[in-house]
Amino acid sequence: VISPTRLENDFLFDRSTLRPDVTTYSSVINCCAYFRHNAGKAEALEVALRTFRKLCDMDGDKPNNITFGTLFKAISNLMPQEDEQRETLTRSLFDKCCEEGLVDPFVLSQIRAASPQLFEELIEETGGKLGPKSFMDPSNIEQILDNIPTEWSAYVLD
Repeated sequence: VISPTRLENDFLFDRSTLRPDVTTYSSVINCCAYFRHNAGKAEALEVALRTFRKLCDMDGDKPNNITFGTLFKAISNLMPQEDEQRETLTRSLFDKCCEEGLVDPFVLSQIRAASPQLFEELIEETGGKLGPKSFMDPSNIEQILDNIPTEWSAYVLD
């Protein structure tokens, strides 16, 4: 299983000058997100979540919009749609993403896959178009971004 632990240990014990950063941690989460074997998906998700928590606890680097979007991708790909924890986890992470000011088009596109219910609520709350054909309409993401509180996107870096 992929993990940033070896790189962390090498850095901590002066065996390397390479220090894991937000890109390192986000890359590990991305690898987990694309794990495709049914056996092992739960473990891949646990690695992704553990990696995210480590990044949150680090001094210095913190998760960015790419990290959040990639974690939503992992949830979408690794948790069964019918798992009740999927919705709870997605909403909890989305709340954190909003608090951190990191909501961007990538995050919203991954929310659409991880929690269609949450995405529909965001469309409704911001006056977007709803319906079977319009759910995937890219203008819904623009509509949401144009109408959410500005602090939800305040720290997105392009």
